[in-house]
Amino acid sequence: MYYDSTYMGNAKTKKIMKIVFVLALIASIYFIMRNHDKINSILDDPEYTIGTVECFMPEGRLNMAPSSSVRYRYTVDGVEFESTRSLRLPREGIEKGDRFIVAYSNKNAENSVMLFDYPIKEDSDFEKWLEEFKINPPRLRTPR
Repeated sequence: MYYDSTYMGNAKTKKIMKIVFVLALIASIYFIMRNHDKINSILDDPEYTIGTVECFMPEGRLNMAPSSSVRYRYTVDGVEFESTRSLRLPREGIEKGDRFIVAYSNKNAENSVMLFDYPIKEDSDFEKWLEEFKINPPRLRTPR
């Protein structure tokens, strides 16, 4: 019986591509669920602090992905935390040293999200935003 080696190569390639696709799909679902859990833990009992941008990587500079990434630091009860957030939309005008409100979980301060709609230009801005949140809490967007 005669087998075409080209056909066998294509069949192997298709099988490998299917496996890669399934693994990528599983990884995507895992990260979506993890981010959803992270936001829910913050929503259960949110606390707020001020975070400082350490590094901003605009669109296209992070793994060639169509998103931007921000690394930030914040302090809770004297303990400093660092987190990275990838943004759904490219953001411009974010620079190292910029400060924004950070929402974090009261149960686990490592679960946090920087709220770019709430900048801190002066120290009094923090108290102003906290008063605003009593009436109109911030909408937390799921980070990517």
